[in-house]
Amino acid sequence: MEKTQPTLRLQPRKLALWLAGISTLIVVFSLIGQRPIEEGNPTTKFFLDLFAKEFFVNSGENIATYWEMLLLILLAGIAFLIAAIQFSQKAKNRSAWLTLGILLAYFAVDELAQITAKLIILLQKLPEMEGGFRFNWLYPTAAAILLLLIAFLGWFYFQLNAKKKFLFPTALILYGLGAYRNFLFSGSYAKLHGETSTYLWLSHLEELAGLIGVILMIYFLLTYLASHQLEIALTSKT
Repeated sequence: MEKTQPTLRLQPRKLALWLAGISTLIVVFSLIGQRPIEEGNPTTKFFLDLFAKEFFVNSGENIATYWEMLLLILLAGIAFLIAAIQFSQKAKNRSAWLTLGILLAYFAVDELAQITAKLIILLQKLPEMEGGFRFNWLYPTAAAILLLLIAFLGWFYFQLNAKKKFLFPTALILYGLGAYRNFLFSGSYAKLHGETSTYLWLSHLEELAGLIGVILMIYFLLTYLASHQLEIALTSKT
């Protein structure tokens, strides 16, 4: 009697909703943890401090950071999976999918290592060129990186159907808001007004937007797999 092979089925919409729910919960926990602690019991105070530190989205190397890194690893893994299938089929776009996987893997590592943030700080400290802008070393560098990204993502974008042409850039913009919030709205607000409660809410909204952006990209790649009927077969040699 022939054995039936077990099948793993993923529903992209349900998975995205679960991931979004967990992400929202982490952001809510982060906000709750920033309330002033008025607790005399040292044991209770220790656990409340631990809770606040582990879920605080504006900190690093805690549960919030590892969660976002996990989402990015999942996203990169799906891109590498698509690339592997494309290579097995000798599709003409296989190298582009591999490039996308490498780029997403870098974002995952950067979430913990903060390589991009350190490079931006370095550029900000370099001697200024003549011109009058405060960070004028930053602009040509950012422009060069953006041109490379636009060249790659532009090609990718025009391969999509109408629905995905809206979904993909929306996901990227949301991710950028969260990933680089220290250099965008909340970061600018903090420089002008300090880290007030308004800054706290703004930075948390940006973080949630970034997480939703990653989840939308996960949904996007999973639906791409489904719509192109790419199948995966796991076999073992006997």
